[in-house]
Amino acid sequence: MSSTTTPNAHQLNQIRASQQALIQGRANDALLTTQRLVQELPRSPDVCLLHAMVLAEHGQFDESDDWFAKALMAAPGNALILSNQGQMRRRAGRLSQAIDCYRMVTQQAPSNPNSWLNLGQTQQLAGQLDDAIESLAKAVELKPDLVAGWHGLSQCYRRQHDYERAQWALETGLLHKPKDHKLMLGLGHTLRGKGDSAAALSQYISAEAAGHSSPELMDARVGALLDLGRVDEALDLAKRVVNDHTAFLPGIRTLAELLWQYGEAFGEPLTATQAFTKAIATHPSIELRMELARFLLESRQYTAALQHIERLRSEQDGALIIAMQAHALEGLNRHEEAAPLYRAAWSKLSQNVSFLNDYCRHLIKSRDWDTAASITDSALAIEPHNQEAWAYQSIIWRMLGDEREFWLCDYDRIVTIEAISCPEEYADRDAFMAQLAATLDGIHRASREPVHQSLRNGSQTSGRLFGRDDPLIASAQRELTASIERWLSHLPKDDKHPFLRRNQQHIRYSGSWSVKLWSSGKHVNHIHSQGWISSAFYVALPPSVQTQANDNHAGAIQFGQPPDEFQLNLAPRRIIQPKTGHVALFPSYMWHGTVPFQDDEPRVTMAFDMIPAKRHS
Repeated sequence: MSSTTTPNAHQLNQIRASQQALIQGRANDALLTTQRLVQELPRSPDVCLLHAMVLAEHGQFDESDDWFAKALMAAPGNALILSNQGQMRRRAGRLSQAIDCYRMVTQQAPSNPNSWLNLGQTQQLAGQLDDAIESLAKAVELKPDLVAGWHGLSQCYRRQHDYERAQWALETGLLHKPKDHKLMLGLGHTLRGKGDSAAALSQYISAEAAGHSSPELMDARVGALLDLGRVDEALDLAKRVVNDHTAFLPGIRTLAELLWQYGEAFGEPLTATQAFTKAIATHPSIELRMELARFLLESRQYTAALQHIERLRSEQDGALIIAMQAHALEGLNRHEEAAPLYRAAWSKLSQNVSFLNDYCRHLIKSRDWDTAASITDSALAIEPHNQEAWAYQSIIWRMLGDEREFWLCDYDRIVTIEAISCPEEYADRDAFMAQLAATLDGIHRASREPVHQSLRNGSQTSGRLFGRDDPLIASAQRELTASIERWLSHLPKDDKHPFLRRNQQHIRYSGSWSVKLWSSGKHVNHIHSQGWISSAFYVALPPSVQTQANDNHAGAIQFGQPPDEFQLNLAPRRIIQPKTGHVALFPSYMWHGTVPFQDDEPRVTMAFDMIPAKRHS
């Protein structure tokens, strides 16, 4: 074995040939060459680097990391080696290690905008949004026309539900690259996220006029049209997206969801499931077929889901498919058959919090409290603010008689109903509520609930409610914010409590919508996975709910009762009687639902999730 680090002419040609093979996707050819080269030049940083990159292309990440280490021993602190090692670690999902690499690259090359871009993008993937914003800001400071930097900044701000700053980032990027497709589309998404769907639609039309026709753009227009109540146009465009782009999975999913919610009301002969099966007949890809499985599971069509998943699994036996099969069996109450499938998937998905929550749900149904507690601990170790995991923790503690249930849920102090003030421009609260109810009635167009939602026998508005160009809704939001932040200012401090420790006394809305429940309608017991505080603001209540006797809780909101699917037969810990013009507030991990009512008039609420926010100076 040679000890030299300098390749001769023949070896240089082999290095170039291997590099070319890697670029052209001939990873096997590249590997055969680099395996010979590392025998001849084991201490050459260029050869070690190339071999590490080839191994990464083969998915041999541990071996790749070893060769990156050898390359760095030969060339300590080399920015190119560190950058490629960071890329490999990011591909392998080793995000914290990738961040370490990219941090060292920024120290070696602090004036290189791509160094900061790589660091920021990886921090974004890892959920380190504040750090990512700092790194990406440095990248665009060094290179103001760096589209990926502005786009990444906007994504970070959007994930923090800071749509104003997301809009600023995109508009600034467009000053440098006025016709960039990614920035134009991102601006539309941000405007829609703010609730300004009219401006979002205008932005999508402008992007199309600039020559950026794409299925993603058409699909985004469908959502904006739906938000604006133009359901006929949204359905027509969604069908055109699927017809013109038969393999575009998001478009097929959009059409299926539209047909599920609005198809019956608008006389559509095609069902949601038929939309999927028609697409699969043309493009039977594994991705599309798995998306159909997810849709069937979310819409609680468990028998059809199981049949479809069993056919899928006969062709491909991956952990995600096994987990979906377990989910379908669980939905059919076939717990004993689901158990070995959950265990088999667990070995491959132990870092997937969504799977861990599904597994915990199964373990609760199986009454395996110790294992359920262990799985929940694992989920919270990965995502300490995961609301679903905390919700399962509350059930486990209650069933074990553990007093920490009351520490976590504190049904008296951190569940409340608060009155909101009447805006000055209205004579009284009743007049304001009546006008607000009329406004919301004009937005409700669906004939049934959305897929995978808690309401039954009711409808939910599309898109964000707050941010719409409507003075009534804006006035309600203003008064609600004042009431909520006043309540937050009086809550106790507790650095160990998963709800109280996050209290900044200010909020940012992470989602907002309206729900109309018809007679016998209800919300099944559920939690809100994307919030910190959740709510129900009572706009209009039917007479049977307003005038009921004290011992009749029809139309009330209840807390602390797990979903019926767990079959635990536990009573609610607290029940609150709704009052028009009042808002119920509670931690998003708190189990809550409504008691059905019988009445000719609907029960109308505005609901919204909130996350903590620091007041900007």
